[in-house]
Amino acid sequence: MNSISDDLFSLEARYPGFMSVAMTLIKGTAILSLAWGLSLLLRHRSAVARAWVWRSGFVALLVLAAWPYRPAFLGGVKLEVLVPTEALVVSRSALREGPNRAAEEIGASAPLVIEKDVSLAGMVRRVLRKLDPLVPLVWLGGFLFLLGVKLARASLGLRRLGASSRQPAEQVTIACQRVSAAAGLRGAPEARIASDAGSPLLTGGRRPTIWLPGDSDEWNVGKLDAVLHHEIAHLSRRDGAWQWLSTLTACFWWWNPAAWFALARLKSETEHAADELVLVRKVSATDYAQALVEIASALLPRPTRVFGVPMLGASAIEQRVRAMLRDNPWRGKIGALATTALAMLAVLMSSVVLVSCKQKPPTYISLAKLVAGGRMVGPGGASGAGIQYQEYLQDFYGTIIETVESSEMRRRALDRVRALHPDMKESEVEIEVSQNNGSAIFNVRATGTEPKYTRVFLDALLDEFLAFRNQIRETQRNKALTTLAEDVVRREKNLQEKQDKLTSFEKANNIVLLQGATNAAAKALDQLTLERTAGETQTATFELALTDIPGALQELDRRTGGGESNQGAGSSPGLTRTENDYLQNKLELIKLGGEKEALIKQSGESDPKMAEIVRNIGKLEAVLQFEEKQVADGLRRAIESNKARIKSIDLQIKIKETEAIDLGSKIATHEGLEKDYNDSKKAYDDILDLVRRFTVGEELTSDHVTIMERASGAVEDLRGWFGK
Repeated sequence: MNSISDDLFSLEARYPGFMSVAMTLIKGTAILSLAWGLSLLLRHRSAVARAWVWRSGFVALLVLAAWPYRPAFLGGVKLEVLVPTEALVVSRSALREGPNRAAEEIGASAPLVIEKDVSLAGMVRRVLRKLDPLVPLVWLGGFLFLLGVKLARASLGLRRLGASSRQPAEQVTIACQRVSAAAGLRGAPEARIASDAGSPLLTGGRRPTIWLPGDSDEWNVGKLDAVLHHEIAHLSRRDGAWQWLSTLTACFWWWNPAAWFALARLKSETEHAADELVLVRKVSATDYAQALVEIASALLPRPTRVFGVPMLGASAIEQRVRAMLRDNPWRGKIGALATTALAMLAVLMSSVVLVSCKQKPPTYISLAKLVAGGRMVGPGGASGAGIQYQEYLQDFYGTIIETVESSEMRRRALDRVRALHPDMKESEVEIEVSQNNGSAIFNVRATGTEPKYTRVFLDALLDEFLAFRNQIRETQRNKALTTLAEDVVRREKNLQEKQDKLTSFEKANNIVLLQGATNAAAKALDQLTLERTAGETQTATFELALTDIPGALQELDRRTGGGESNQGAGSSPGLTRTENDYLQNKLELIKLGGEKEALIKQSGESDPKMAEIVRNIGKLEAVLQFEEKQVADGLRRAIESNKARIKSIDLQIKIKETEAIDLGSKIATHEGLEKDYNDSKKAYDDILDLVRRFTVGEELTSDHVTIMERASGAVEDLRGWFGK
């Protein structure tokens, strides 16, 4: 292994004493860190759950301390991490120059000899090796000393309490029995009044005793019940036994500050848990908090040398009171979430305890080198040939690495070794291939536990790799030729089919005539369309003229060059005879009307000429009415004639359109057949050119891989920071 963790674990083989302290420090701190983190997550839950978290941490610390001395049937229960053995020294410069240079440096015989290190680091290592056997004695000595001090102080304190104690008043005994019965205890603990008691205190295991301060006889019933409920809650929870266990564990891990921190946290959570248990037993939170504050303010806590569970313990009174008065639905309960978290904590702590390191056997390295070459010939030296070449090389080199490291090559190499060296003992060999930067040279490294087998296996792997490449190359070449030949036949057949279709169509249709007929049909369609448009325009003009015949005739006469200027010359060339007569009579009527108006102004209506003028006007009006009807009938006949002609033109347009569509379809069919033939001809020419270039010299791709250096003699793997 080539990692910092491997190097750290490898120190255990050199300095077992110091490394046992370091590893247990790491494990113990990890266990307590897990407990601390979970207690923070459960800070809004019950103190009971948090107390169990810290209890679990101390149990895990005890198991960690006792695990090296577990029974034989538990010997297989472990999580081993393989670590390197103590390294033999070979300079890194020799390793970088190659395995042959490293072999020359260490000599032909194995194992390697450690170089004498005269540096300051070497002197420190030698001193550490001499002090290493004393580490377990210092550890054990510190534990026994602290444990002895704790026991002596507890024994002396208990004797002092006993010497200064007396029987309590009857009301105290009765209250103790009442509270014990309410808590569900079979028997009530003994109550004693001790003047040296700095705080209400619970001691003892099988024979528990509640020690009360000297003035407790004067307490009221509420205050006395609060104290007794608290101490009996400690007794119900067996906090005394857990405190002994955690203190013993902290003494064993005396050099780890995390253990003492955890002990303080456990004592604090124990007080909170006891308070919660009191409140769960239907004791008023307000009364209980008030009693706790009164006791704390009235007493001057003195250092109690007795090992027990005091009421005014490690947790601050203010924090406890706040916790009592805060609404907490989880009070006194663990809950499903906390139970799950505790189970996960137990699994994680067990994993930390079970992790151990095991020295792995020495490994040996054999190195070899491959050199690869490749080129790509682009058709006609295309401008993108450089990019294609780079992409090709990347794929080519990547294929080499993947192939050499593949399981198939390992299997082939194993079969080759078995065939050539049937008596050689097999062992596991790992293969790793790396490419030198900026070159086509590949370093092939074989790592195994047997030096000779490692070298032989690497040589066999190289031979099988070259044989595999030649086999694949020949197979691919034959397959490519077969595929190309099949493609040529298929494309030739397809080209012949396209040519036959084109020839058959051209025989049945004269393309020149088709194109001429198409043009003529297009011109005829244009002419018919113009005629139809003119007919529709004329029809619309006639229909408009029906609404105002005089105005229409005058407009037509004006546009065709008629009018008063040519009245005496004869009829207008743009009008019929009737229309011309109608206009002439219309003008005559206008003149007669003018004469009538002039005569009236000159002579009045009694003039003899007036009667003749009136008579002539009547005649002209009758004639104009008749002529206007004749003109209207003529316009209607012209409209019907135009409509009939438009229908005829529409029929001709449909005929011409059908003819043009048929001609265009034939032209499009010919163009499609011609395009298909040209495409097939180009594809056929391309495949013929590819076959020619492939058969001439396989110019599309050409590459090679050869062995630059065969497998070297295997040398021990000395990589790692602490192997220098």
